[in-house]
Amino acid sequence: MSQALARAVYSRQHVLILDDVFSGLDAKSEERIFSRLLGANGLLRQLGTTVILVTHAAHRLSYADHIIALSPQGTILEQGKLAQLLASSGYVAGLAARDISEAEGGLNEKIPPAKTGGDGDVARQNAAADISRPIGNWSVYSYYFTSAGRRNIAVWAVVMICYSMLLSFPGKIIPITFSNTC
Repeated sequence: MSQALARAVYSRQHVLILDDVFSGLDAKSEERIFSRLLGANGLLRQLGTTVILVTHAAHRLSYADHIIALSPQGTILEQGKLAQLLASSGYVAGLAARDISEAEGGLNEKIPPAKTGGDGDVARQNAAADISRPIGNWSVYSYYFTSAGRRNIAVWAVVMICYSMLLSFPGKIIPITFSNTC
């Protein structure tokens, strides 16, 4: 995916449509690439490229010049600048609130009003929270194991144990020598 993004940037088109191109990257790489391409001093801003970014990452909303939120049916729920949408207490405000509360560990705290300055403080705070987010969660693994079923998991575990033993088995053979003494 990053090669396709590099080709798109290299082509220097006037309009660039990106459909969730950062979803396969780890948080640190995503932040680095995003800030260098789409940040306040990013390459695409310097080139004057219009970028249409389709994403589920609410922490990137503060970088947008114009936001369009779509309903599941494909109609426009709301649109405008981030400050307007946060003030209207609509879908985008709820999305930003949920993103911030998830980044803080799921606490239902009162969310401070967003800064609308050009420095991108909200985006930096959200990106920092995203980087410190734990990668794995046992509830996900337990869901997979429950979905697979106990019998399948038991068979899988036995096969993995046998496989591991058989991998190390050839190195554990003790050579037996025969002597010809009669």
